[in-house]
Amino acid sequence: MLGRHGRARTLAQTPPRRIQSRHGQRQRIETRARRGRAPENFMEQLDESVDGREIELTAGQEFELTLRENPSTGFRWRVTADGSPACALVRDGFRAPNEGRPGQGGSHIWQFRAAQAGQGRIEMSYTRTAGEAARTFTLSVRVAG
Repeated sequence: MLGRHGRARTLAQTPPRRIQSRHGQRQRIETRARRGRAPENFMEQLDESVDGREIELTAGQEFELTLRENPSTGFRWRVTADGSPACALVRDGFRAPNEGRPGQGGSHIWQFRAAQAGQGRIEMSYTRTAGEAARTFTLSVRVAG
């Protein structure tokens, strides 16, 4: 479903049903496509809010993950696990804000495709070229055939 400017709607605009976790268990996000309510060209839009959770997809479904990034500080998001074999990384890019002020951050965007039935894990680390990760991001993926 496209929004006013021809862009796919975000999870904030069309939130999925969230399944609450019990003590120590991961929270799971059930996508609109998994529930059979998404239009054909709908692409799930995920962000920092799904860190540490699990997403359920159907084979062939694509989703986009957006994390805030400011390369001018020397920090960049790096993929440490790409979700294989269940997922395949399709696209990796950076979107700068429209204003374009020097030193201003933007968004790092990855597009993934649910490649085959099974489970995978997507892990990112926000690091400088050398050094420990300042932040990490993890998303568990379960793909139904």
